[in-house]
Amino acid sequence: MPFLFLLVLLAIFFVLMYIVVKLARRLLGIEKVGESGKYINAYHKWGNALIVIGLVISLIFLFNSSSIGIPLVLFFVVVSHAFDSFMMWKYLHSREYIIKIIKGFFLVLGITLIVLYIDTF
Repeated sequence: MPFLFLLVLLAIFFVLMYIVVKLARRLLGIEKVGESGKYINAYHKWGNALIVIGLVISLIFLFNSSSIGIPLVLFFVVVSHAFDSFMMWKYLHSREYIIKIIKGFFLVLGITLIVLYIDTF
């Protein structure tokens, strides 16, 4: 039963994120620019590679039951979204970075809610 509640909570959470992103796009007049997941330049590619290496190391800490694992994962998720947002702002000259920041906020909030929910059981 708790697992079903968590799934429903996550579904509601992601629907809320989708609505907020659509509303932000409409209110701020932000058009979707380029394809998702493409690197802007070589700095973006190498920066993301370093962030992913850090995330993998933090996941190893997480799976070793280290108390520092969860904050490290959250840190690297925030750094990843902040780096992508900066690269979009600096080199694409569009306001798509605002959407990336909103999605990053919801992702970190979602991970935090999952950790807090699982921690209660």
